[in-house]
Amino acid sequence: MQDQLEVVKEIISSFLKDSKDGKKDLMEWFLNSVMEEEARMQVSSLPYERTENRKGHRNGSRTRTLKTVDGKLELKKPQIREFPFETHVFERYSRVEKAQFSNAGIIHTGSIHKECHERCSIPGC
Repeated sequence: MQDQLEVVKEIISSFLKDSKDGKKDLMEWFLNSVMEEEARMQVSSLPYERTENRKGHRNGSRTRTLKTVDGKLELKKPQIREFPFETHVFERYSRVEKAQFSNAGIIHTGSIHKECHERCSIPGC
């Protein structure tokens, strides 16, 4: 618990010195914490805990990059030996990106529709 408190203090200090880097540090810490909790839930036990309910064992982590409005975040994606680790962190980001792409398509096709309507006399075009 003391280690977490020290990390939070460092992040707050970083934010006060440079809000952009501090926000990035905060997001990295938070998303890494979310993935650690997801890994605990998927394995069904705490690290080094021996229980009958354990479904798998942790196998370190891999560094993954997540692009955000504030820049690239370097995240530590947990690995599980017995099955693939699944996280909502990257899934939710991809949905946002898909929505942005979809909206860009709507805007583009809307402008084409408007241009077509202005050039031709076919009703409903």
